[in-house]
Amino acid sequence: MTDIVSIFQKVARNTDLIARYGGEEFVIILPDTDAHLAPKIAERYRDLVSVDESINNTTVSIGFTTVKTGDDADKLFQRADKGLYQAKQDGRNCVVEVCDFLPTACIFHR
Repeated sequence: MTDIVSIFQKVARNTDLIARYGGEEFVIILPDTDAHLAPKIAERYRDLVSVDESINNTTVSIGFTTVKTGDDADKLFQRADKGLYQAKQDGRNCVVEVCDFLPTACIFHR
């Protein structure tokens, strides 16, 4: 896990917050990031892990969402968790966005 955190820190911007959430899950909060930039940043996190030779055969599945009017932390986590579940269903090592509780197809996958 510390290897993955080290890799995440290579990609992280000064404003990004990385936290471990549960067993093998992480939360990465991207303040001031719009819906167009968020998937690109998520893909950078996923891609860097998948190509890093220090952690052979390790992949990252990412579910993400953006803040909507009326959201609280529970709603955000529920949507991101649905995306993570869908990313795992789509074969892992991919990024899935969730809008209004409906996951899109795997938008980045390798």
